[in-house]
Amino acid sequence: MKSARAQLAGSLEAKLLSPESIESSARLRSTLAIGCRRIFSFLRATAHPGQVASRWACFLAATGIVLLIFGDVVFLRTSLGPLDYCEVISNPSEHASPRSMSPERPGRNILDGQGDIGAAAYQFQPAQKFMAYCLRNGESPFWDPYAAAGALGPETLTDLKFSPVTLVAALLGGSSRAFSFVLLALYVLSAYCLLRACTVHLGLSFQAALVSSFIFFLNGFTLGNLYTQIAQPYFLAPPLLLSILALMDQINPIRVAFVLIAHISFVATTFFPTAVLSGMLVYGISLSLCLSQTPRNWRRILFVHLGTPAAAIAVLSFVYFPTF
Repeated sequence: MKSARAQLAGSLEAKLLSPESIESSARLRSTLAIGCRRIFSFLRATAHPGQVASRWACFLAATGIVLLIFGDVVFLRTSLGPLDYCEVISNPSEHASPRSMSPERPGRNILDGQGDIGAAAYQFQPAQKFMAYCLRNGESPFWDPYAAAGALGPETLTDLKFSPVTLVAALLGGSSRAFSFVLLALYVLSAYCLLRACTVHLGLSFQAALVSSFIFFLNGFTLGNLYTQIAQPYFLAPPLLLSILALMDQINPIRVAFVLIAHISFVATTFFPTAVLSGMLVYGISLSLCLSQTPRNWRRILFVHLGTPAAAIAVLSFVYFPTF
């Protein structure tokens, strides 16, 4: 078995180091780098000091950041699905090719630097396939015979069966490609909301907002947990922050709906350790900023910060009440 794996690794390395593969990767890297430079040059030209960046500028920047960091997933058709990398579950011959658009050190393994891939491969992505099965066949998701010896209701809250990522991926079929697409869309949304929150509500320059977005994605916690359930509340924190700050700036039906959807999505992503820490950070920023800017409106500020999560929990009560 070891010799077969060694032969497979050797053949993959030979293919990746072939002149054709190296030349193709170099062309893709060059094209992507030129495109990102043009995008960021355009954004610098349109975002003058003291001028708030437009929604389109933030969207283009968010898309450019995701393409720059995850270009191998977009252009080389690699996967973010943990089932494609877990050596215990999948056959080594079926692993996604360890391809990259950036230079790699010799001998680097595809799992180097990854976090708890077991939790993602045994709980998170299988829950998406289970929910896809339930949607196709009209089965109840409240009894999962595949989790442990069978689990009632939302299970132990670690597979995130009712989180937005799981539900959207299940609606798209529950495959690794659908999972990768949903994660990339979530990354674009997170980067966009972070850019808008930094430039519009926190008063940062567009360049500082770009730096914060890169740090948001390129820190050790994020890179080690990109596709695990551990980091999902973290990626939903920027939409939550932007929705609260936008509502406190101006109350209208669209922003009320936005803040409710953001809270429902955040509460439904029930990996509690990360959710609690992310929620504390978001509420700490929003409360301190709102109370410092408009201290006379403290009653409205507290009502929004206490009433909105209570409303989100009430809306999601149908998920948890059948368990009891």
